[in-house]
Amino acid sequence: MSTKLGLHVTHGSRNGYGAVVAAAPAVVLAVGEGGALTEAKEKSGGRTITIFREQNVYHDAPPGIDQMTADEARAAADNFWPALKAKYAQNPADFYQVTNETGGDNRQSLRNIFAFEERLMELAEKDGFRLAVASPAGGSPGSFDLWVELFVPHIRRAGQGGHIYSRHAYGGVPEDAPGDGFLTLPDGSAASGNAARPFREAEFLRKQGIRTPMVITEAGPKGGFEFPGAEAYVADMARYDQLCMAHENIWGFCCWTYGNFMNEKANIQDASTRLADYLRGQDGATARTLPTPGAVPAQASTNGTPKSAPTVKLKAKPKSGKTAVGIHASADGGLGVGWVEPVLSEIHALQPEVIKFQSSHGPELIGPIVADNRATVKTYIIRAFLVWDERPLTPDEFIEFTFSDVERVIKTLTAHGVADSQIIVELHNEPNLRAEGLGFSWANGQECVSFFVEVMQAYKQKLKRPAVQYGLGALSPGKAINDKDDPARPKRANSRRFLEEMMSHAAWNGF
Repeated sequence: MSTKLGLHVTHGSRNGYGAVVAAAPAVVLAVGEGGALTEAKEKSGGRTITIFREQNVYHDAPPGIDQMTADEARAAADNFWPALKAKYAQNPADFYQVTNETGGDNRQSLRNIFAFEERLMELAEKDGFRLAVASPAGGSPGSFDLWVELFVPHIRRAGQGGHIYSRHAYGGVPEDAPGDGFLTLPDGSAASGNAARPFREAEFLRKQGIRTPMVITEAGPKGGFEFPGAEAYVADMARYDQLCMAHENIWGFCCWTYGNFMNEKANIQDASTRLADYLRGQDGATARTLPTPGAVPAQASTNGTPKSAPTVKLKAKPKSGKTAVGIHASADGGLGVGWVEPVLSEIHALQPEVIKFQSSHGPELIGPIVADNRATVKTYIIRAFLVWDERPLTPDEFIEFTFSDVERVIKTLTAHGVADSQIIVELHNEPNLRAEGLGFSWANGQECVSFFVEVMQAYKQKLKRPAVQYGLGALSPGKAINDKDDPARPKRANSRRFLEEMMSHAAWNGF
């Protein structure tokens, strides 16, 4: 995976900046310095994501936001948008950040900020702009439960509109944090909860199936108040880069900072040569396909056109028989509104015979559903959940990312009296989609079966539960869908043909 290292720029001197952006950092955020973004985009050959932050909104939040109602916060967005839009039009960037380090742990303030930002997202989508939203201070909010309650739905909404989630992280906060003020320890681990917070959040979001990209728009040592010298600084940033690379939904982090911040000695320009050398050693960042404003984030193109494979023709008329009625439990991990009453009552009234859980579901969702429907449910399906996104994965990597969660759900089910023979593990989902691995880890249905045969064999060996059954992920139904920009690389393979290719594999009957 390519480097995630990026830059933060504010007003003031930035000697050596040009050489660094020519080495293609992952992202650059500039506060009121639109020229720095134009330079980054041009010198990186388009590989650098650019974010413009303008402080038109006084102190990065509407005056009186804490005392507003949600409707008043939305009205404030309507008032600010014309000036923001005019400023954005003068400063081309991929994303635009409006608010910054607001809200803290104040639930009402956060609700109002998010109402303000949600209305801005609606307006931005209409006018063709993408935003970077939320932007909490490092380690904020202090309550992770509050982050789950308020930030997660907001982040999901942002991704649906083509926006990104912005957050900050610092070393040396609080002052007595481990690591002598740095983001990382010499062994490469995060030095503190503040520094590690983005990684905890990124993992949580992936488990909920939320694909909204995150950019750490401020990241630095010493709380952002002191430049520790070029050698120590770049060593710290390089270690932090390695930590970020482990999370595909983190698109980059912005090294704090070029320019002058409150007359503090934080300017990193003396590290320019070392930063450029580091980026060149990483071959720079990989260009990303940016989402369309108002649309679900776009997926990267495939590595090649799916190849054909021998097929088995399907019968025109399959045998008729009884179909069990079932329900798919919450697709958002059980965090959505209503996953208590009345939804539980409605599920019970349906008298389902099959219930499907995701491996990301926790016992607080699984337990009540199993208990309420014990009399009718005969089969439980567990989907081994993984966000494939823009990467080729191996069977070993799929197992590493999913096995522990699947095992946890199986143990939860059996603790509620479910027999192993009632459990089916569904390996992945819609594998005929580019977004789910087509063109990255397999090129056709036969190769897909080969991939998951390895996964199934490893699962059986590790679980040691011979009565548990296995199934391949359901296909996305319909004809092939081509990418309008590259018709040779389909977004979806024809489901009928893909199934025929799967059935031609010698191991097909093992599922």
